[in-house]
Amino acid sequence: MLRVIRNKKIKKWYTTKRGKRKCYIDHRPKAWQNWRSSVYKRDDGRCVLCGRKQKRMAPHHILPKRDFPKLKYRVQNGATLCWRCHKKTFYKEYDFVLPIVKKIFGETNKWPLIKYHLKHKKETKDDERNKKRNKKKIIFG
Repeated sequence: MLRVIRNKKIKKWYTTKRGKRKCYIDHRPKAWQNWRSSVYKRDDGRCVLCGRKQKRMAPHHILPKRDFPKLKYRVQNGATLCWRCHKKTFYKEYDFVLPIVKKIFGETNKWPLIKYHLKHKKETKDDERNKKRNKKKIIFG
């Protein structure tokens, strides 16, 4: 049962295993909820990487929202992952970009955001460290 409260937060009622009725207030913005549902519909509620369909699924931003805040609510930047696969992507988002895109769109060329990703990709800390090391090697020979 859903009920809208004054400040536009959604109040959801659910029953626990012991039969008690509890209330959960969803504080996420409506734009996020719409993005999430449209990503789930596109992927048919299945994990993009392993193909499982479970109760606990997670919407995943293909390009991290901390680096690309403008792409936060674009459906092309979303993927449905099961909780196991979603845990694997923590702090390794850029390693999973191309495998996820290939599974959803078939080829990376068909992904509308690939050009944006390649032009605006921010360098990771590892890349910066490697550049500093290379400079030291050049200087000290």
